[in-house]
Amino acid sequence: MFAFLMLRISKTIKFLIFFYLFFNVFSSISQTNEDVPLNNIVQYESPKPISSLIFEDFLGNEVNLNNYHGKLIIINFWAAMCPPCRAEMPELQNFYNLYQGKVTIVGIDVGKQTGLGTTEEAIKLMETLNIDYPTGSLNDPDSLKTFNVSTMPTTIFMDSNGDIFRRWTGAITFETLSVITNLMLSYQDT
Repeated sequence: MFAFLMLRISKTIKFLIFFYLFFNVFSSISQTNEDVPLNNIVQYESPKPISSLIFEDFLGNEVNLNNYHGKLIIINFWAAMCPPCRAEMPELQNFYNLYQGKVTIVGIDVGKQTGLGTTEEAIKLMETLNIDYPTGSLNDPDSLKTFNVSTMPTTIFMDSNGDIFRRWTGAITFETLSVITNLMLSYQDT
């Protein structure tokens, strides 16, 4: 009976030691990261100017973003075989429906450049999801470097001067699109 009690105490002590260490270690980790925002947004101290982007829409027309100078633009880089890209498209479409006229959304398929789909797969996806905001594909793969697109999806918010206002990596929600766009609109009103 004594040996059983000692074995039982031993397990309890081990659990308490584990419990103590576990919570002390994780609480110290969270304390050291309190000042570090853990989100997907890049905010620039001052707007980051970029060169123009020329792409071909899915109707075969060449589109130059310089034609949108003076307007707010959201550029979403995506690929047909990218699950987070597919998941965010209905959010982008809902946002486009509500904010059309205040901001222009442009979807750029980079499946050819990344190996995550073909133009045909991208067009089929747009049709399947009933996406009707302007979309197309890149002619120049160097544009990915210009916009620093290294993960997908990546969403770029450009102000009316053609400068990058904010940059979001990963899937974006309607709420996040709205918050950043309303912030961008408030800066345009000043």
